[in-house]
Amino acid sequence: MAEFTDSMSQDGPQHVEFDLSPADALTLDALLDSRSNPGRAHLHQDARAVRVASLLSLLDLPVPGETADQGALTDITLARIDRSSSQSSPLVQPPEEFELSEDDAEAFDALITANYDLSRVPGVLRERATRISDLLALAGTPSPSTNQYAQAQGEDLVARTMANVPMRVRPRERLGFSVGGFRMADLVSVAAVLLIAASVVWPLLSTLRAQQHQAACGSNFASLSGAMGSYAGDYRDRFPMAAASLGGPTWWNVGAGPGQSNSANLYQLPKLQYTTLAKLACPNNAQAPRGSCTKSSNDWSDLGAVSYSYQVMFGEDRPAWHQDKPVVILADASPVTRRAARGEVIYPDQNSQNHDGRGQWALLTDGSGRWLTSPNVGGDNIWLPAALEVALQRAAERIKSGETSGTVEIHGNELPGSARDSFLGP
Repeated sequence: MAEFTDSMSQDGPQHVEFDLSPADALTLDALLDSRSNPGRAHLHQDARAVRVASLLSLLDLPVPGETADQGALTDITLARIDRSSSQSSPLVQPPEEFELSEDDAEAFDALITANYDLSRVPGVLRERATRISDLLALAGTPSPSTNQYAQAQGEDLVARTMANVPMRVRPRERLGFSVGGFRMADLVSVAAVLLIAASVVWPLLSTLRAQQHQAACGSNFASLSGAMGSYAGDYRDRFPMAAASLGGPTWWNVGAGPGQSNSANLYQLPKLQYTTLAKLACPNNAQAPRGSCTKSSNDWSDLGAVSYSYQVMFGEDRPAWHQDKPVVILADASPVTRRAARGEVIYPDQNSQNHDGRGQWALLTDGSGRWLTSPNVGGDNIWLPAALEVALQRAAERIKSGETSGTVEIHGNELPGSARDSFLGP
């Protein structure tokens, strides 16, 4: 059917040539033509055409015009390309990162600072800034060339920045440490305000409370003035006294009984119902009793329970109600007597501690009451008898003459020098 020759050389086969017979060539042409011309489908029944078709099928090649599986061919092609790419180095490498040189970075910063206005960029950087501006234009970023546009851009940048500030700040606030629904910053602020308020308000409250106690104590002395007047009216202008005694024992021994404790003399006022224990209790003395006197009670229980110091009544001359020269007969607790009873150094000019050393209330023999800021009244120290006052003056003179120290002691058995000598205790 076909004739072919095999041309060989000494080194091996070079090429193969074959020629179809005229009948086979006509059959092949007719067979190919039948693919596009359905009217010639009878060729498939021709024996020569069948043999030509069989030979073509041995080559595993599709007959031209035959519908092929284009999807499979595409998949095979892509798979081969992928396998080839994985076995060889990629032809296209990803671009490497780049950085601006120091000069370009400086020029870029200057351009931004100038709001993209090249006329405001320093001359040494203007050329680089111009090239950067041109690159920005190529990248799609406008390169402003007028002050108006630069100003508009600046205003827009400010607006966008201010709009973003709350968005940045609020998340940080939410991250702040909180306790019980409050941020720590709020708690610190509240604590600071309370501390400042306390530093201002607390002294005011303390002063107000002290003034209230001072006023209450003054009210007590006003009531005691009436009680003293009533007692003096019943006892021929005399002041309260539990038992006649000329002294000798330590009169600051509270609770030792009438004739030995000077506070027992003052205790006659509540015992005989001229006043109450509450009126003899300073508001600042928590140890002072404020109840009723019992029939068997003759004195306070101890020195701490006594709020007011009374004239020592164990001397020969005692003051009288409405005498010609008024003297102090009753005052807030003596600090001298209490320090001496504890064996401590005394300070004759010290004020009573009933009111934190600010002063003391005093009741005089004429029934008047005074607030004293010093224990010295008309040259008389109400905490000391006249004899000790003279001894102190002599000790002070000896110190002035060259002696290094002087000592004056009080033992609790001292007595007033006269009816006009105020000496209060305990």
